[in-house]
Amino acid sequence: MQRYAPVIIIVASLAHSASRARGEDLGISITLIAQSTDHLVGEPVYLDAMVRNRSKRDYSACRAPLYGCEDIYTLELYIAPENKPFERFRFDPGGCAEGRRMDLKAGESWSNPVFLFYSRLGPGRLAFERPGTYSVKVVHPLMLADRPGIRYLESNAVPIRISAPAGAEADAWSRIRSREVLDFLQFGDGPHPERPAMRLVEMLEAHPTSRYREGALDALRRFSTLHLGQRLLSAEERRRFRAVLGIPESRLFAEDRRLDATIYDGPDGPADSPLPVLFEFWSVKSGATFTASPGLRQQSWSRSRETLLLRDEMEVMAECLKASWTKAGDGYSLSEDSPKTDPDAERKP
Repeated sequence: MQRYAPVIIIVASLAHSASRARGEDLGISITLIAQSTDHLVGEPVYLDAMVRNRSKRDYSACRAPLYGCEDIYTLELYIAPENKPFERFRFDPGGCAEGRRMDLKAGESWSNPVFLFYSRLGPGRLAFERPGTYSVKVVHPLMLADRPGIRYLESNAVPIRISAPAGAEADAWSRIRSREVLDFLQFGDGPHPERPAMRLVEMLEAHPTSRYREGALDALRRFSTLHLGQRLLSAEERRRFRAVLGIPESRLFAEDRRLDATIYDGPDGPADSPLPVLFEFWSVKSGATFTASPGLRQQSWSRSRETLLLRDEMEVMAECLKASWTKAGDGYSLSEDSPKTDPDAERKP
């Protein structure tokens, strides 16, 4: 889903190309756009930093990541409370992402989605901790293939108005304002990501129309992609998780009662097994046969730590391995899904 199409366009002077060391105007500019300018305390702010080549020539440039090595080559964000100077906001994600070299052709633009919410520095803090009016701008360090040094593109300033949550929104905010959940909302990870994930599920179950819903759903979708296949959630937690995301309950091959067999490997935890070995275990439990395509045969999988229906385990495996089950003779075959072209892939931080 397109997340960064703005619903409110901020009218401001054209962003300008600036360099900390003065240099030539290359005809490249940056404009900051906000999806919305009115937010509650603790509500993520969605921005898009659009880099545009206004010149008539093509460039090859290195694109700065949102989460990079601090002070080396990162998309820089600056926040100013009302009537105060700008200060840099640092995410401190605890890792480095490298910028990607890309073509920026004449008349084309780069979209740089920015999810502005929380910093890990020190005890952790929100980007906008108190009600009030703030200004936000970004600086994009730009390294061009055919020119030495770094040029800095500085955007227009966007106003962001923050208000205090009240009533049901105050209750929703109280459920998710722990450091563990806030960190998870921004970065999508943590030592035990299933815990903040379920806190968000509980908030959404209690307040399904909350203004905190969008940020929570975004975090849960990232968790689904990265972690759900690792079965960090119990069967009941997965059911609730899927319900708040609107994922329908799927009965894989519902007519085959053999897939209602239960699988369990004891309280001490399973060992990883190549899929062919695991499928032999499944065959013994169910009487059905299972095979994997050549590209999946070396994949390993841990047998369940809890009692599960074989059918449910098959669904989770397919989701995790980006694969699909098809009928094959008296059983089932697992094959990789065809790669899908993501038109927004180059725009994601």
